[in-house]
Amino acid sequence: MKKGVDYLFFPDLYTVFHPGSESRQDYGCAYMQLAFKIINKAMDLENKGIKLLAPTIAFNQGRDFMQGVFMKMGRELGKTEQETGMALQKAMGSFKAFEDKLEQRGKETLANLDPDKKTFVLISKIYGVADPVLNLGIPDKLAAMGYQTLPFYDMPEVDIFNQHPNMYWPFGQHILEAAKLVSKHPNLYAVFLTHHGCGPDTVTAHYFKEIMGDKPYLTIEVDEHSSGVGVITRVEAFVNSLGKRPVLQAGPLETYTELPPEEPVNIDAETPRAATGKLVVPCMQPYSRLACKAMEAEGIDAVEANATTAASIDLGRNHTVTNEYYSLAVLLGDLLHTLKGMNGSGEKVKLLLPQNEGAEVDGQYPRFIRAKLDQNGLENVGITAPYMEDLLSLNEEHARTMFLCLLAGDLILLAPGEKRQMLQETVEEMIASKSLTPGFLASVARHVKTWTQGQHNGKTVFALGEPMTLYNDILNDNTFKTLEAQGHRVIYAPLCEYMWSFWQDFAPKPTAVRLPSSVFWMNSRTPFAPLRRSSKTRATSSRT
Repeated sequence: MKKGVDYLFFPDLYTVFHPGSESRQDYGCAYMQLAFKIINKAMDLENKGIKLLAPTIAFNQGRDFMQGVFMKMGRELGKTEQETGMALQKAMGSFKAFEDKLEQRGKETLANLDPDKKTFVLISKIYGVADPVLNLGIPDKLAAMGYQTLPFYDMPEVDIFNQHPNMYWPFGQHILEAAKLVSKHPNLYAVFLTHHGCGPDTVTAHYFKEIMGDKPYLTIEVDEHSSGVGVITRVEAFVNSLGKRPVLQAGPLETYTELPPEEPVNIDAETPRAATGKLVVPCMQPYSRLACKAMEAEGIDAVEANATTAASIDLGRNHTVTNEYYSLAVLLGDLLHTLKGMNGSGEKVKLLLPQNEGAEVDGQYPRFIRAKLDQNGLENVGITAPYMEDLLSLNEEHARTMFLCLLAGDLILLAPGEKRQMLQETVEEMIASKSLTPGFLASVARHVKTWTQGQHNGKTVFALGEPMTLYNDILNDNTFKTLEAQGHRVIYAPLCEYMWSFWQDFAPKPTAVRLPSSVFWMNSRTPFAPLRRSSKTRATSSRT
């Protein structure tokens, strides 16, 4: 900006191409996808006469999509399609040459590596290693101490996908690949740079520790307050701590990429089935109770996990090491507390923890929980983690039941507080007898409307936020319960709408996946639309 530029090129990094990936998707993290908007607003670019160029980088959308994106940017710059095409061709050639240069540099680095000498590997996101400011000068410090430092991107790739089949961040894949290689090589030692406030780091830090096992490594969290002196002190202390570890004879680095494949992680992606033992469902009222009733009607022994308590929160926080999401720490604590109560029952137990393809951290919750179960000696507890995207392909009957349960839960929360228990018990009876129908819920909606008309003199508050926080009174600090006790009305953001939006985004256009008819019924006749348009509605957040 100080140089008086006319344009700022800051792309929207939606998906990233990684040839070695075996995950279903390869996303930039949520922050990478939104950073250009944050920069635009924070720096007020438009009023400063700077035009933001933010093409969406989405390799998974195909060549035509990418070409169209850059053609549009060319028009913004006043260029013809021919001029833009020539520029794009030249840019891709330059990019290919850069990749070839990196590959050659990696080969030269590995060729000069002495396998029988202690060597350090700097591991982080690529910008955290390549940038001399963000890497805190650690390579120079180690060089001054007489040690060679390898950037992780100079190392050969190894397979991590048996243990991390849903690692949908390519930079996360690279971090775990490097960790695995370092853990196997006797003379390589990792310096792992994490970044304060980075969502993905809150789980990759745990995966990194799991992979490294008993092998020592150094973790440094980087933020704007990082002290150069403090970093040097920690690096020196880490190097000194390795003084008593012997240097062992090692083979070429490539030999450690050809190890036998690991056992697949103990997580299945199947939808729950009968006769699989007890299935524990995380508590998220009223939806979790309705889900358990629906599964019971299909012969599945489903039970809710214990509700959140101060003790379960402390239990979860015992396993936090950085800025883990509060909902993740509490979920872990609730599940460990529930399993502790089942100890010695002899029952086969599985946890139901749906996952998604990314790009937020919540798609990693099942894998994180798996790591902590193993750490606590609960290897025999299974996890079933169906992909939320795959629920589109449920058979008509099951899809219909799922959506009607979601809608029933929304209606229960929409009702006045004194009516909710009665309404929930009635809905549970309908589910148990497989009598839950759109007509019944339409009748419930009419009753809710009658109950809520002219029944309060306070404010009307629209509450929205992360579902696991929004629908858990302890996590939202009883905020909405307190408001209702004070005579205000709280309208919770409907979970059915949340899921509808999720599946609408996922389904291709034109849709290649036939959505169940119950979904369209919900979309066209939802009772919430007029309520959300109330002039009294105020927005509040349940973010904790």
